[in-house]
Amino acid sequence: MTFETESESIRETPGRAGGGFGSCDLHPAPNPGTTWLPMVVLAGAIGAVYSNGMSGPLVLDDMFSFGANESIRNLTDWRAVLWPPSPLPTSGRPILNLTFAVNYAVAGTSLGALHAANVTIHGLAALVLFLTMRRVFCLPGLRERFGEAAGGLSAAVAMIWALHPIQTAAVTYVSQRAESLMGLFYLLTLYCFVRGATAPHRRKWHVLAVISCWVGMATKEVMVTAPLMILLFDRTLVADRFASALRMRKGLYLGLAAAWLLLGALMVGSKIQERGINDGQNFSWWSYGLTQLQVVPAYLKLCLWPHPLIFDYDVDRSGLRAMGVIAGALVVAAMVGLTVMGLRRRRVGGLVGAWFLLLLVPTSSIVPINLQPMAESRVYLPLAAVVAGGVALTWLALGRRALALLMGGTLGLMVQTHNRNAVYSSEVSLWADTVAKRPQNARAQNAYGAYLLRFPNRIREAVTHYEAAVRLKPDFVEAHDNLGNALRALPAGQERAEVHYREALRQNPRFAQTHSNLGNLLATIPGRLDEAIEHHREAVRLQPTMAELRLNLGLALARNRDRTDESVAEFKRALAMRPVYPEAMTALAGVLAENPAHRGEAIGLLEQVVRNQPRSDIAHYNLGTMLFREPGRNADALALFETALSLNPDNVEARISLGAALLNAERIADAVGQSLEAVRRAPQSSRANFTLGAALLRVEDRRTEGLAHIEIASRLDPNWEEPKRALEAIQTLPR
Repeated sequence: MTFETESESIRETPGRAGGGFGSCDLHPAPNPGTTWLPMVVLAGAIGAVYSNGMSGPLVLDDMFSFGANESIRNLTDWRAVLWPPSPLPTSGRPILNLTFAVNYAVAGTSLGALHAANVTIHGLAALVLFLTMRRVFCLPGLRERFGEAAGGLSAAVAMIWALHPIQTAAVTYVSQRAESLMGLFYLLTLYCFVRGATAPHRRKWHVLAVISCWVGMATKEVMVTAPLMILLFDRTLVADRFASALRMRKGLYLGLAAAWLLLGALMVGSKIQERGINDGQNFSWWSYGLTQLQVVPAYLKLCLWPHPLIFDYDVDRSGLRAMGVIAGALVVAAMVGLTVMGLRRRRVGGLVGAWFLLLLVPTSSIVPINLQPMAESRVYLPLAAVVAGGVALTWLALGRRALALLMGGTLGLMVQTHNRNAVYSSEVSLWADTVAKRPQNARAQNAYGAYLLRFPNRIREAVTHYEAAVRLKPDFVEAHDNLGNALRALPAGQERAEVHYREALRQNPRFAQTHSNLGNLLATIPGRLDEAIEHHREAVRLQPTMAELRLNLGLALARNRDRTDESVAEFKRALAMRPVYPEAMTALAGVLAENPAHRGEAIGLLEQVVRNQPRSDIAHYNLGTMLFREPGRNADALALFETALSLNPDNVEARISLGAALLNAERIADAVGQSLEAVRRAPQSSRANFTLGAALLRVEDRRTEGLAHIEIASRLDPNWEEPKRALEAIQTLPR
């Protein structure tokens, strides 16, 4: 693209004679039919390709941006909403945090609502891009080449950009709303500038551009480039010189530049370095810069050929290779050189290059972003330059045939985007895909292991992935901690678990969660309870406001009957921090129930847990167990056990307890039936065998069988006195 632009004054010349669909005619406004139809089609296409990602889970930063973000829980608390604490991903980004607060106020923790909001933001950004390009293609200097099909070309740019598979990283990954929301305000700023450049009353459009720029600065830091980008647009497409642009639109540029002051204040006030930016732990500025020499060409390649797409790249210094750095440097140097040359000659190609490169400068220069040096979401806006340039070149080469080719390519992108979006639909598919494509990614190995650890039959598989993570990255503290958790769940895995917990603490003695996990392990080992309590106390000292750590300390203290009062105090502190905390309520009830004077209070706590968790089989089981021990409450306990089983038929403990409650109610046949099923599901359970034995003893012709099950229970748990007493009582009965 080597065409020149007009000088300062905008001359409204008609489009090419016999202009086709969406040709230029800006005064009066474009034909509504050529504007609204593409917008409706665009919105429908976006909704279709993203429809299969509405139930996608919260992952990585999502947990902190939304899941554990307490600042969004009360929309009326404006101070908390607009000034979230550091180091949350939303700190210093009040507009972003506000949108999450609105999400929570409207739909609570609904994942569907979160994803719907993200898709809506992306759809609005695409519509603004369409309207902006519709105006840009009609500016003097471009009109002669593109005015004939400005509407169609603008629709093609917006469709390809919005439906490109790489955009899933900024749309379906919830916390990357930061990128798409900032992109929306960035495009709005550009749109208002372009409208002001061609409107008789430009002042209102300049005011709107400044407002949009300020709001964008309060959304994400990449907006810092917007004033410079507007100036480059102005100088290349509207004015003939920088001086002319600044003189004619002095108020606009003063307003845009003033937005930098807001951004600076937000960055300083939010302690941006605590979000993993330039903390120096993994990258020096120079090694990060060398990494980005490989990353920027990779971004361009993914824009042109989006395969393979990877959720988490986890690039580190070990990925630096001399030939890769040299090749990347040559590509980047060529891109920068051509861009500078094009800008000096006021060529649109230079503007396209500037849009792509300038938008990547905040994240792909020498300012280290240690936790994620490469992320597909960062190409959200730079992709617009690649698409616009590609569409323009295709039109120049093929003329009218270009539109059919471009729209055909868009259909192919829709299929790829829909398929890529499906990968985000569950944690297992997302992390399995990442590990398959990036097996050297320690963070992905760790995350996949965390998913597998939730399933008892996949713990060994989880250990394999955790071991891969620590092998790839020996200083990966979280992976050592998680590996310890997995090993602790395996038979004879305690010693190895302790080794990895201690390695995590050697690398980071201030990692509170590992102190707590090690304390949980040590509390189960005879003679090491005091050591366990000390680790729990250290965890609480490091994170005094974390209710979970208070709970774990309380549980350890409760193991020592002489420290019951201390455990109760910790449980109550946990509840003060998190009033609706079922685990703390249950633990407190268990300790209080030991004292008959507090039994009523304990029952009240468990009743509250059931009210808070009406679909929890565990909550019903715990309350049933408490009532089962109370005189005259067997019927209530029986009903709770039945509810627990209806909610989860695999809850063997609830089934055993139901058998015992049925036996107390003299429903012998039902008690035998439930107990038989419990033994079938858990043949090594001493409780199941004992309850079945007790029930069978009440059946005239099955007493021998009942005795056998009580003997089994006694062998399975030699320290349990009740089967022994039952056997002694049976032996004293007359034959």
